[in-house]
Amino acid sequence: VEGLYRERGGGPEYASLHPLFGPLGCPAGETVAVVPLRLERWRERLEKLLTGLGLVYTYVSVEEHDKAMAVNQVLHHLVYEVLGEAMERLRERLGVEPGLLKSLATYSLRQTLSVMARLERLQAVVEEIRRLNPYAGDAVEALAEVVEEKARLLGRGSSRG
Repeated sequence: VEGLYRERGGGPEYASLHPLFGPLGCPAGETVAVVPLRLERWRERLEKLLTGLGLVYTYVSVEEHDKAMAVNQVLHHLVYEVLGEAMERLRERLGVEPGLLKSLATYSLRQTLSVMARLERLQAVVEEIRRLNPYAGDAVEALAEVVEEKARLLGRGSSRG
């Protein structure tokens, strides 16, 4: 966003809008992050438009946006991706049939699997979010640190033969 603004020489009013929701039939009540680079005369009009659409808006700087999205999107998506891959590896390793897992899924797991399926359908967007966020590496590092800490606390591997 900043690069685009610099290219334009600070000319026209410009704000980057980041809807914090995916495809929805009715996004009323959802939030849009507004990253204003120069927003003076159009600020009130933009706010009226967003409010008129039933949206909530929050003003943030480029850096605040990117850091928050590293936590709220990059890490969030990554956790679901890692969970899916780990579940499949463990299922295969233990020889558990997929049908049995499905029939024994808890309500909470069914909700999680639903989110995982949604993110998989939006994989191109998820990858773009990760690729464009300058703090994506920090998100990966934080997740790896926590997984390593949990592995140390729980002990690695199974004691079963």
